[in-house]
Amino acid sequence: TLAQRTLISEKTKPYFEKEDYESLEAYFSGIQQSFEKGEIDDATLEDTFFCLSRYFDAEDIRQEKFLDRWIAAFPQSYPAHLFKGRFLLFRAGKIRGSKFRDQTTIEQFESSARIREEGIRQLRKSLELTGKPLLSLAEIIEASAGYDNPKFDLFSFSIKSERDTLLAQANKIYPQNIIARRDYINSFQPRWGGNYDIMWSVVADAVASGVEKGR
Repeated sequence: TLAQRTLISEKTKPYFEKEDYESLEAYFSGIQQSFEKGEIDDATLEDTFFCLSRYFDAEDIRQEKFLDRWIAAFPQSYPAHLFKGRFLLFRAGKIRGSKFRDQTTIEQFESSARIREEGIRQLRKSLELTGKPLLSLAEIIEASAGYDNPKFDLFSFSIKSERDTLLAQANKIYPQNIIARRDYINSFQPRWGGNYDIMWSVVADAVASGVEKGR
């Protein structure tokens, strides 16, 4: 809920303000371990991690340096690499903007693509750092939206054909997951070159896997 996200944000905000990497690492690694032990579900995991996205300013180089220092302090940190990847995807989206293709410059496309690639590299690194990197898998799936459609495919993205594999990994990690399925469905919207048959097949698989209605 919004109230829960606000409480989490208020609890962790001082860690960010004071650059208390040890407390950040302990808190978010603890949440990840709670998920991996089956103590919380994927939606709670996502809410707990990504409530902090409200603090992201994609144009603030200080935030990027902050995340770099967290990684330097804890090189094998799953949450630090996850946050760095997500931050870079935010920046890539900001540079790309929301205007139509013919209203977006080639420089915007190129810069956005480079930063998106680096964000995905950070997320790929995070896959190696914990047992059940569900959030990272979902983020990579989401980042692929549009890159199966020749209209959008200006650059070479190695993730274009990976979505099925990534979703299968996510479902193996957590068969009742909603977040990777949701991002997979969103990436196959017709405007991104997908179709409704693919989207509905994922819904049917979710039901067959025991995902509760209303989740």
